[in-house]
Amino acid sequence: MEAMVLVDQNDKLICRFSGEHVTGSWVTMELGPEEQVIGVKANSCDRYVRGIGFFLWKPGMGLPNYVENGI
Repeated sequence: MEAMVLVDQNDKLICRFSGEHVTGSWVTMELGPEEQVIGVKANSCDRYVRGIGFFLWKPGMGLPNYVENGI
C-alpha cells in the first residue's frame, strides 16, 4: 500500500498519508447506511504496510465491546 486518505461523511479530511512516488489508481470504499468504522488495524514490516483491516459496526450487531466495557 502506497497511500491512504480517510474522510468523514461530509468529505472532511480525517487523515492522509502517502509515499513519495504513488502509482496506480485510487479505490474508494464506501460504508453502507448507518455503518461506522470503530477500529483500524495494520500489519507492517520495516519498510511497508503489509495489510490493513477495518472494524465496522452497524445497527443490529449489538454494542461494540468498548461501549459494553465502559471504555
